[in-house]
Amino acid sequence: MIGLLRTWVTALAASWPEVLAWYLGGTLVREGILTLAAPIGPDSALAAFLLLPIAVLARLVSFVGMFLAVRRSLPAFAATTAESGVARRGRFSGFADVLLASIVPFFVLYGLLGLLQDDFAAYANRAFLYSFGGGDFLSPGDGPLVVVVIVVALAGRIVLKRFGSRLPRGATVVEIYLEAVWVFVAVSGLSAVFAGVLAWVQDRQIVRWFLDVRQGLRDLWEPIRVTIDGIDGLVPLLLQLLALPLAWLLIAGIVYTRELASVAGERVLSPRLEANLRARAQRLPAFVTRRRHLVTDEWDDVYKPLSVSARLIVRMGWRALIVYAASYALVAAVAQWAVWSLTRMLGPHAADWWIVALPVVATAVATVTETARITLVGSAFDRALDAWRLRRGSGVSPAPGLVPTVAASLPPADRPPSP
Repeated sequence: MIGLLRTWVTALAASWPEVLAWYLGGTLVREGILTLAAPIGPDSALAAFLLLPIAVLARLVSFVGMFLAVRRSLPAFAATTAESGVARRGRFSGFADVLLASIVPFFVLYGLLGLLQDDFAAYANRAFLYSFGGGDFLSPGDGPLVVVVIVVALAGRIVLKRFGSRLPRGATVVEIYLEAVWVFVAVSGLSAVFAGVLAWVQDRQIVRWFLDVRQGLRDLWEPIRVTIDGIDGLVPLLLQLLALPLAWLLIAGIVYTRELASVAGERVLSPRLEANLRARAQRLPAFVTRRRHLVTDEWDDVYKPLSVSARLIVRMGWRALIVYAASYALVAAVAQWAVWSLTRMLGPHAADWWIVALPVVATAVATVTETARITLVGSAFDRALDAWRLRRGSGVSPAPGLVPTVAASLPPADRPPSP
């Protein structure tokens, strides 16, 4: 527990200038793209929707850059890299490879965390000022041109992914953009589908009956009302305190494990289950076998990195997870209280004044709290890496600066030599 906090403080002190620069750069590019797309949306929603993935990608790139900036101060990551013996590639080459490898699972979590909806809402609020009451800017439509754009993005993504090694290095930028366009459209479409399904479920008679029974119980007895209201307030709080920190820990794992071949190659399925699956796959028809890459590529791109990261996180120890979740909640609380305090210090002003001042205040606070938050997430996953290294065998000693009690609890034969 103490080791996690020590690593956090060390990483924050060593990497905060670079992390801060990545955050500000991503924020400025995102705001610039949203400002550019807003007046275009009412005239051509499709053109605006082709710009929006760049805004999303700007934030994604900044997060990847922030995590990679923190890695230089993470002892377990450095020790694992040294053990693997992999030569460090060029800065742009390594960053582009990690970004390409992380973009699909990162986008999935990006949408599930609601960040995609935040970007879309920011665009909608700006575009509404230019729409004169119209709402056409909220959807690219379903015309032939939209279908052509989607098909071109998908085809270009497949071609560049298959023949990318033969193309110039600059094609990586195009591949990243096409990946962003395709995933943006897919995630947006899934969000719309699930919104429609949710509306359909809420309109069913059994749901209405359940809501009526619930309201009847609330009116029946005061302690029941207090209990139901307490549960309603507790569930969102638990999601904020537990689900959100764990989701960001998964994101850090996706970024970091891409550079660690020994970790990325960690077995997810048991040997027996894997052998059974391979035996069953061999009995599939030939036309299915020829297209198995459609499933295996998706597994390698999305589900395996998520599974490997999740396994490392689960096995890092519940004490470290509690310390991490509590520290994450503390940073989030400091951010909210800082914005509240600064707005009170500035005093009352007209609404037009606050339209300009409030984003400035929020950004100023976020530059500090986001730097602390990302270094905390990176340090927590470094703790998971150190626990993984200890489990690999007795010859692996814990990284410097991390929980000494873990090494001390090992049997004498497995205990690393003291300095």
